[in-house]
Amino acid sequence: VFAATFTVIKLARANEIPFLNTFPAFLEANGQKLFFDWDGHFTPAGHRVVADYLARAPEFRVFLEQRIR
Repeated sequence: VFAATFTVIKLARANEIPFLNTFPAFLEANGQKLFFDWDGHFTPAGHRVVADYLARAPEFRVFLEQRIR
């Protein structure tokens, strides 16, 4: 998982694609059921992890501000 995350980060940077790494937020949420077993989509708890991360991430605020100008 770590190798895949770093590969995506590297590809995003090389192609100037904005990327926010939510992986650490998921690691902090241990013990919660964050993904559905049958399709891998987020559960409500998984969505909450991402929403909380985005609400706190200064780089997400910068990303949004650059797009609404």
